[in-house]
Amino acid sequence: MSVEEGRFQINPKYIYKMPITHQLLPDYNLTISTHTGVVPDDEFVSSYQELLLNNEADLTCNRLIDLRDTDSDARSANALRTLGSVIEKLFAEFTVPIKVAVVAPSALSFGLSRMFEGHLNSPFIDFHVFEEISPALEWLEVPDDLLSEPGT
Repeated sequence: MSVEEGRFQINPKYIYKMPITHQLLPDYNLTISTHTGVVPDDEFVSSYQELLLNNEADLTCNRLIDLRDTDSDARSANALRTLGSVIEKLFAEFTVPIKVAVVAPSALSFGLSRMFEGHLNSPFIDFHVFEEISPALEWLEVPDDLLSEPGT
């Protein structure tokens, strides 16, 4: 799909679906998803569905979900279940382990991320929630200077 169709665009490194941007970094075996501003449930679910079903995205890459710059104050249990179901179906036959690190500095985003973790039932997805970026990058085994501060 193209920008003219109003959905997302693909270039060699990014998939845009504001307010979530997905950055593909194959050299680091990593996809970074950055949430910015308010992310409504429908955009949350559709953005990840499109990323996971996109031929440009490698499902075997580790994931970093960066919530440092989001203003979202709620996420419904239904949205978490829906996305969890999509992930379970996609990864049902998967035998390649991947890591998913969520950087959630606020108590609310941390709690919601832990709630989402409870909706995943794949033995091959190692899901961890961090309050700060450095431990998440270290756990993912990528350079500490890979990301800038939010909003920059």
